[in-house]
This record gives sequence, structure tokens and C-alpha cells, in this order.
Amino acid sequence: MVKQSLNVAYSDGSSQVLWEDGERVFSRGWRLDDNGNRVAVLLVAPAADHPSRTRLDRLTHEYELKDELDGAWAARPLALMRDAGRTVLVLDDPGGEPLDRLLGGPMEVGRFLRLAIAVTSALGKLH
Repeated sequence: MVKQSLNVAYSDGSSQVLWEDGERVFSRGWRLDDNGNRVAVLLVAPAADHPSRTRLDRLTHEYELKDELDGAWAARPLALMRDAGRTVLVLDDPGGEPLDRLLGGPMEVGRFLRLAIAVTSALGKLH
């Protein structure tokens, strides 16, 4: 794990939380690459102020999968860092929205089928 500042900023100066699952908080932001260009990233941090060793080990395990994942179907880990005493997993941001934001009411059939195909394809590659 690299122990340094994240060098990550947000377009509006604050965190844009996308999703929380009780254990982790997923946020969208950007960071500067080696050429000074803004690159979109996803940040995954423990939800608790003092996360358990198990939660931190899970982030470490997710980072260690970086060479196994393909950016065509997964948000690839870029770095596992510490910032202000917190461990944060930095992922590639392929864009998109959390699935739970797309669900709820009736969905047009074509949109549903495109979504179903994308989810099935990603899950098929994961296994």
C-alpha cells in the first residue's frame, strides 16, 4: 500500500457520494495523471471512522485483483492509499450509474434488454 496523499480532487470541491452499502462509501471524483490531465476515478472508503481489520483486508484484496480485471467490464483498481488516516481504494471510473438508481418503476423494454445484456456479460466475465 502506498502511504501518501490521494492527490484527488472533486469537480465541485466536495465529495460526490454515489452509493453507500453500510460497509463502504463509493464516491466519484478525479485526480491528476502524470501529464497533469484530469482523470475520472471512483473512491471506495470504509463507512466507519474506525473500520475493522476485516474491512481493511477486503479493500486490500480488491486492490490485489487489479491484474485480473479487464477495464471493459470492471472498474479496475488503480491504487490503495492512505489519506488523513483513512484507507481509500482508487478505481478507474468507466462512467455510468449505480444499478439501484436505474431500477424502480417500469422500464422501456429496449432499455431493460440492453441493461440485462450488459449485466449478464459482466457477470459472465467475472466468473
